[in-house]
Parts: sequence; structure tokens; C-alpha cells
Amino acid sequence: MAQRKLLLPTDDAGKRLREQIEKGRQLVGQSVNTHAELKQYKLDRLRYTQYNIEMLKALFGKDEDAFWKYKISSPGHGASFEDELEFYRGLDREQVNELRGLDGLLLANASA
Repeated sequence: MAQRKLLLPTDDAGKRLREQIEKGRQLVGQSVNTHAELKQYKLDRLRYTQYNIEMLKALFGKDEDAFWKYKISSPGHGASFEDELEFYRGLDREQVNELRGLDGLLLANASA
């Protein structure tokens, strides 16, 4: 993420990021065993991603372009249930990692 000015106090921004990191971890750990549960997982992850995009706008005045890929990416046509689930979980793990990175930058800048 390019250097941007934080629009909220560092403590507030960090709290928001850490809440979303935890929600992302819960999302990735969610039990998905049926096609109906996969459909719900996909809806949950879209809400999660959209919230993160809006949160980044609130924190920095602009969303991080990389986060849009988490919303619009999809597995190849004809992917198996397991491949589709792992594809989305992989994206969601990446998203959590991106948020962890942003939180780490905030913590490093706060202590500098």
C-alpha cells in the first residue's frame, strides 16, 4: 500500500483493523460442507470484503486497489466444490494477511 495519510487516530484505526482481522480468521475457519453452506460462505466473504473496502476509505480516504481483487475474483469454470472452497479461502487468508500488514505498519509508525 502506498504511503497515505491516516484520517483517524492510530488507536481507532488499529482497533478497526484488528476487528476485521479476527472476523476474517473466523470466516476462513467457518465450516463449509454443503453447497448451501458454500453459497452462504460466498455471501459472507463478499460482505466482509466490501466492509474492508469501505473501512479503508474511512481510514485513508481511498480504498486499497488490491482489495477489489478479493471481491471480483472467482475460480475457473467447472471447479469442484473443494477447489472452489479452497480458492475463496485462499483469497480470504490473503486479505487477512493484507490487513495484518496494515496493522503492523500502524503499530510501527505509532512507536516511531
